[in-house]
Amino acid sequence: MRGRLAADSPGFLFSNSWRSPRSLRFFRRIFRYNTPEKQEGGENMGLSAVIDSIRASDVAQTTDSMELYRTAVFVPSGFAEPPVRLSVLDVPPHQPGGETLVLLHGYAANSSWWRPQIPALAQENRVIALDARGNGLSAQPETGYTTEQLADDVAAVLDDLGVTEPVIVAG
Repeated sequence: MRGRLAADSPGFLFSNSWRSPRSLRFFRRIFRYNTPEKQEGGENMGLSAVIDSIRASDVAQTTDSMELYRTAVFVPSGFAEPPVRLSVLDVPPHQPGGETLVLLHGYAANSSWWRPQIPALAQENRVIALDARGNGLSAQPETGYTTEQLADDVAAVLDDLGVTEPVIVAG
């Protein structure tokens, strides 16, 4: 039976330093599942995942045919500088009813590192990945590279995309 992300699950962060089908197999092993049988028995296993059904063929699918990049232009909250152009990948779920996953990359990286995982994650979940300012296809302003500003950028992107429900952040 497939596990599923529980709406009341706490946020879960993991590293995206792996870029292969092997990484998905690793995540599949470490995630705990919250199947209906476990819920009916009164036991809540916490974080659950749709990743239990990922096969290597899911990862082999390319995302090139999807309309991946949506550019959001906005003024980050609390700053008077001109708008910052951020490259945002917003992939709707193939099936309704999933969670919203926000995929973040590390320093000196970009959202394309997530491409091998996106087809499988987008089967049941909305997937949002963005290039942080100064990375990938996003603008490279002279200032605003603090952790707080990067977090404000993510919040502003979610506002711009109309996301109001809790999200699961990975990165």
